[in-house]
Amino acid sequence: MGYYRGWSHTTQKRTLVVLGQMHGDEKAGLQTADWVRRNVKPTKGSEIWVIPTMNPDGNARGTRTNARGVDLNRNWGTSGYRSSGKGTRTWGGPRAASERETKAVAAFLRRKRPDYIASVHQPFGVVVRTDKDRGWERRLADALGLPIREVGVGTPSGLTSPTLTGWYNRYYGRHGTATTLEYRASVSSAYAGRRAGLAITGAARVRARLG
Repeated sequence: MGYYRGWSHTTQKRTLVVLGQMHGDEKAGLQTADWVRRNVKPTKGSEIWVIPTMNPDGNARGTRTNARGVDLNRNWGTSGYRSSGKGTRTWGGPRAASERETKAVAAFLRRKRPDYIASVHQPFGVVVRTDKDRGWERRLADALGLPIREVGVGTPSGLTSPTLTGWYNRYYGRHGTATTLEYRASVSSAYAGRRAGLAITGAARVRARLG
């Protein structure tokens, strides 16, 4: 399920996608997505797409993986995809992009080709470095009060991470930047809601002034 916040009958100048949750046991991003959906008015010519979760099965079960036991953030079709590790929390699935959730979100991103994607995770407490758009990363880090750090997923050097951000930056990077935001393990509702919502939409420069 995705929610649209924007303007009708205008040429969109900037598109932001907020993905609140990929791993079903990481809940704080759901609050961010809900707050943005309910409270942010985009600047004219901008649009925001809010996807609260791309893992409804895992969210309902409180599990990292989907109902088939697949880590959706290891399932993307890149050179770094691996099918090994079945039964673990980080199994990438039987083949690249095997999962319906991955296919649905990938199709959406191919169609929209957003300028910015904020994919929310926990618990490392960092903005994950890509160095693709340093200004965007720095604005996020400053507003969220988090350092910028590299966070690997075990992909060998020279290969592209089989994550959403790895996939988008590798194949659609000329259109925009995807960034993983790792909140700390425990954050307040005020942080996950208003502060993070303002941080992300402000860093993407898509929101009107709020009272």
